[in-house]
Amino acid sequence: MGSPNLVIVEKDRIVALDLEFQVRKFGYNPIAVYSSAEELIKNITKIDPEIVLMDLDLKGKINGLNAAGMIREEHNIPVVLITAFLDDLSAEEKRGLLPFGYLVKPIVSRELRLSLDMAIYRHQMELKLKASEDEYKKFFEDDLSANFIADREGVVITCNSAFSEMLDFTTPLEAAGVSLSKIFSDTQEGKSFVSEVANKNQMLLTERSMRTRSGRTIHVVGNFMGQFDPSGELVGIIGYLQDNTEQRQLEEMFRQSQKLEAVGRLSGGIAHDFNNVLTIIQGYTVMLKEKSEDGEDIALEISGIQSAAKKAANLTRQLLNFSRRQDLKPEYFEVNSLISELENMVRRLIGEEIVIRFYTGAENSMIFADPGMLEQVLINLAVNSRDAMPGGGNLVIGTANREMDGAEPSIMGQIPAGEYIEIYVTDTGTGIEPEVQEKIFEPFFTTKPEYKGTGLGLSSAYGIIRQSGGYIKLESETNKGTVFRIFLPLRIGDIRENSVPHIPAGDLSGDETILVVEDDADIRGILIKTLAQAGYRPLGVENAGEALLICEREPDIKLVITDFLMPYLNGVQLMLRLGREYPKMLFIMISGFSESVIREREPDTPEISFIPKPLVPEDVLMRMRALLDG
Repeated sequence: MGSPNLVIVEKDRIVALDLEFQVRKFGYNPIAVYSSAEELIKNITKIDPEIVLMDLDLKGKINGLNAAGMIREEHNIPVVLITAFLDDLSAEEKRGLLPFGYLVKPIVSRELRLSLDMAIYRHQMELKLKASEDEYKKFFEDDLSANFIADREGVVITCNSAFSEMLDFTTPLEAAGVSLSKIFSDTQEGKSFVSEVANKNQMLLTERSMRTRSGRTIHVVGNFMGQFDPSGELVGIIGYLQDNTEQRQLEEMFRQSQKLEAVGRLSGGIAHDFNNVLTIIQGYTVMLKEKSEDGEDIALEISGIQSAAKKAANLTRQLLNFSRRQDLKPEYFEVNSLISELENMVRRLIGEEIVIRFYTGAENSMIFADPGMLEQVLINLAVNSRDAMPGGGNLVIGTANREMDGAEPSIMGQIPAGEYIEIYVTDTGTGIEPEVQEKIFEPFFTTKPEYKGTGLGLSSAYGIIRQSGGYIKLESETNKGTVFRIFLPLRIGDIRENSVPHIPAGDLSGDETILVVEDDADIRGILIKTLAQAGYRPLGVENAGEALLICEREPDIKLVITDFLMPYLNGVQLMLRLGREYPKMLFIMISGFSESVIREREPDTPEISFIPKPLVPEDVLMRMRALLDG
């Protein structure tokens, strides 16, 4: 660095000459000397000084303090002030000196040099800080991630263009002031967000659903970091978000394509099993008819028909679970039971050339997750294992209990200490090369030929397990095989039943008037007989139009059991209309469709008491009694 160019502004010519002499000794280059602030301001752009040494008391109308403020504000040049009357300055004038270096006459040479050097140094630091701030601001604003800074209440203070555009605001300024709690799709999640950040300090790779200004629902993956004061109190939140909506849609499309492919493979086996069930039912029906004519005991045949019907219901339940299109709907269930039910389906998908073994060794397998989605993950892993063993091999699917005393690493981050159920899928296939293992959960990454895979299967599995609060571990060795281990948190002593409360069989009778709306005559007949035997007064109609008419004539109808799919008005439309006209009327919806399909077809469907077909008479009576008793 050369000698800094310096300007002296001093009305006393002798003092000015002395200052000029001293600053030269210190290595400064005095390029001009003025007696008034007006002269300096007039020439400052032309001479371009790096520092100004100026007395407070000057010729002209502008004093040194006012001139220093103008120079600092308009030209960003450091100023060191000189005064002979510090004690005579007002409190306000003394405060005005604070942004500048200042000296009191008589001037000590050492203090003069120190003040000039400090002013130059501080100015350089300010320039570097501003450059750093400008660089960070540019990085913040140009970042493709949607970034924001919020206060301790979760109100956005500042954000970049990506954040405002993602949430359908016109500018970042327009997005500033929005509360983060208002943009979460889940209202309760929004309310607890700030306290969750305060408790966890940071939340990494967190998936959230958000609602934009225009009402769209988007899915984001974000990192949220809390900022804390020395006492540990939350003072702000920084967030970095990526819009994951398109990827979620692609994953959902791929899941559907997987299901279609799998259903094609399953259809032959399902048809075979269903024909077996129908054969049993038809056979027992013939025996019943013959025995009833001869007056023989028919209890065994009835038991056989019930057993066959349960098998048929299980087949259709698997198909409905497998084909449904919806977000995760968690419930409490036993993983061991799910795997046992999956056994036949997996065997059909895999083929006879591969030996399959199932081990449900976990003593406790209760979890809270979406069983249909977990089925899909396991089927996906099983199909991948099949593809890795084109010449045959061994596939093992099993469970075990794992208690982790400390955190363990996984592909999805550290697995916290706790009690888990481990679900393992092991094969003796070609294995996965080490350099490939890091990529297999990435969307669209696949080692299969183009016609055999899209690369979304394991990405979907990764997303489902993460949304379920679980973790995945991968162990693989080339030409020896692969093990996928899924860890899901156990739910011990926290089992909540999703069904209606159990009511003893003796309490299922009643004398209320019940309307059955069902276009299938056989099902309508069974329901009417069931209700009549339990003491109720059942009325049956085959469509919504007849239901509306009979409700006008029968004011005592307490509850309506209606099918969903019917001509003219469907069950939801009928419920909405009757609900408006008879506010105290109760409803039960029955259908061969799943509840998610009904809500997809009829978005305005209210909260309903839903019973899926095939119907079990006792279940219908229990649900009715629970509703009627309030």
